[in-house]
Amino acid sequence: MRDEKLTRTLESPFQNILKKKGIDHVSAAVATGNGSFYWNESFGTADENGRPMDTETPFFIASVTKLFIAASIFILRDRGRLDLNSPLPSLLPASMCDRLHIWKKEDLTDRITPMHLLCHASGLPDWLADRNNILKNGFTDRYYSIEDAVRHVREEMTPHFPPSDVFGKRVKIRYSDTGYQLLIAIIEHVLEKPVEEAFKELVLDPADLQHTWFAGKTPPDGVKEPALIRDGSTSFPYPALLASSRDLYSTCDDLLIFYRAVQNGLLFDSVRTRDDMQFRWNRFGVPGFSGAIQSPGWPIEYAAGTMRFRTPWLFRLFGTYPELTGHTGVTGSWLFYNRAGDFYCCGTVSQIQQASFPFRMIPDIASLVARHINDAT
Repeated sequence: MRDEKLTRTLESPFQNILKKKGIDHVSAAVATGNGSFYWNESFGTADENGRPMDTETPFFIASVTKLFIAASIFILRDRGRLDLNSPLPSLLPASMCDRLHIWKKEDLTDRITPMHLLCHASGLPDWLADRNNILKNGFTDRYYSIEDAVRHVREEMTPHFPPSDVFGKRVKIRYSDTGYQLLIAIIEHVLEKPVEEAFKELVLDPADLQHTWFAGKTPPDGVKEPALIRDGSTSFPYPALLASSRDLYSTCDDLLIFYRAVQNGLLFDSVRTRDDMQFRWNRFGVPGFSGAIQSPGWPIEYAAGTMRFRTPWLFRLFGTYPELTGHTGVTGSWLFYNRAGDFYCCGTVSQIQQASFPFRMIPDIASLVARHINDAT
């Protein structure tokens, strides 16, 4: 359903985004859970040839993929295929786990569980964006397997802290893509198939996502060429590294379908599984990627594969933003849900140097939508 007033309210700020240096396009969508409002628009150009960006042009969703990974892990748990509190060495080959987490000369790898990885509580460094960033020192683009990423962590990097008790009073967390690479390895090991086939079985086919696929893999038949990713004023020059992220391309429509299926419990045995992905919120910060700041340390919180953005209590006297749960990505991508207003928002600017964009722009957009919903009711 199209509300012309809200549509005009949304179009203006998103069109203005194109005035920012290095941003060639933006795709964005807002939809209510009950179907009373749906808006999906794209502006700008998708590539250096000037191809128009439209709503059917897929884009790289970056770490929004973590929602898909977490959902897959919880589906395996619901089916009795995975214990989230099992030690990592019991779930993966010894070659991948051997002396992965050495803290003060003690091997703590067997204290790491899937819950640690989901909550970023393992203490493992981020293989790509943390200390000893592989993009430094004359990086030559190449593909990194999960084994390569783990080897880099083991041989070149040092853990930040011992695995933290995710059920304790104080949980220490630090964003680490290494943990989600290991979760992908667990999914592959449990189902004995590549992650693209596992995702197809667990998420893509059940949710009927026809425009979603992994970077570096063949897109589905009939899907348009994806939008270009930019790093400042140039295109992102590392396609093999992009494939190594094992993140997805998708469209706003597919993201909305997916997150509705998560929030409504349609992907799980019970809607309570959605709440398990949000069982406890902890404040966290995200390390930089290619010189970008991905998020502030607050007011962002993290649970099990899910971010939350809400106004800190100290500032609530001056007004509040709608509480948003979901995830963002380093390319300025986002996928959020507001339960109180029952609405979703998603999109991207496909710009690595605008990784913090969702935290600067989307709360204001969500406020506009929330006010409109309240006025309508």
